[in-house]
Amino acid sequence: MDPTFFHIAPEWHWARGLRASLALGAVAVTLLACSFGGATSSASDGSSSSGSTTGSTSSSTTASAPTNTPIPAATCATLLPGAGAATAGGSFTDVTFPASSVSTAITAHSSGTGQWSIFLFNACSPGTSSTAVRAFFAAQLPAHGWAQSATLPFNGSYPAPCGDAYCWGKDTAPRYVGLENVTDAGNNNVTYRIRLFTPPPTPQCPVGPFLGPSGPFAQWLLSSQAGVPAPPLGEHGPASGFDQNGYAQDPGDSMCVAGDATSLAAYFAFTMPYLGWSHGTEPSGCIVGTTGTIWRKGSNMIAIDTAGGTSYPHAYAFSYTACLTAV
Repeated sequence: MDPTFFHIAPEWHWARGLRASLALGAVAVTLLACSFGGATSSASDGSSSSGSTTGSTSSSTTASAPTNTPIPAATCATLLPGAGAATAGGSFTDVTFPASSVSTAITAHSSGTGQWSIFLFNACSPGTSSTAVRAFFAAQLPAHGWAQSATLPFNGSYPAPCGDAYCWGKDTAPRYVGLENVTDAGNNNVTYRIRLFTPPPTPQCPVGPFLGPSGPFAQWLLSSQAGVPAPPLGEHGPASGFDQNGYAQDPGDSMCVAGDATSLAAYFAFTMPYLGWSHGTEPSGCIVGTTGTIWRKGSNMIAIDTAGGTSYPHAYAFSYTACLTAV
């Protein structure tokens, strides 16, 4: 046996013991780490479990969410509460409606001496569409003798452009109907508004220089060239115009209209400025002696004498002169 063996043996035992101690320490550290890791994992699991348990407890103790109550589908009864069977009233029995339609009460919108009286009401038609409602009136009104009208007297007297194809007129002293605000209101219900116009009393114009009640009512004050619509239910006297100095001149025309001097003055006070006419003087070259208020638009002139007019039953007769650029 090598004597050195015995010499190093104690050191070897000491080293081995050290290594063993170190190994045991490492194991202890590992176990301690595992112990902390296990605790952390356990705490994490416990926390998660606790959260889940808390959530479960909250869920089990909180009242169930309320059930949403369905909103009832729209009907004409809910869209127009209190409406009855659709009608345009006794003066418009020739206006019909789609099946099962209802309407509100007819209410007065405006009226005045020598003006159309205007009435409004709302209606609802079920089981249809806005396109079908428009088509219904576009077919049924002409079938009852109504003709499409390009204008309506929205302010009671001036024939303003209708703006669409859903305006109709009927009779010599015309009544008018306007279809407005056609809307798909849901669940195949359609709401809309009807505007009704009843004419003023027919003017009882004198015979002789006027056409009389049997004649057609005038559409224009003098002619379409003047660009001034006639006042409500106007009737023209015979014209006596001539051409001179580049003007078509009318030294004394006359007209009889519905209303009185006040309503006639109000008509021109609105209509002339609205159409671009303003107060002025007689144009150079126009030799017609004028009385009344002179209205100018460029080189054209119309002088309207309402103050010297004459009243008749439901009518007022006045005169005017004109100088219009010859065409």
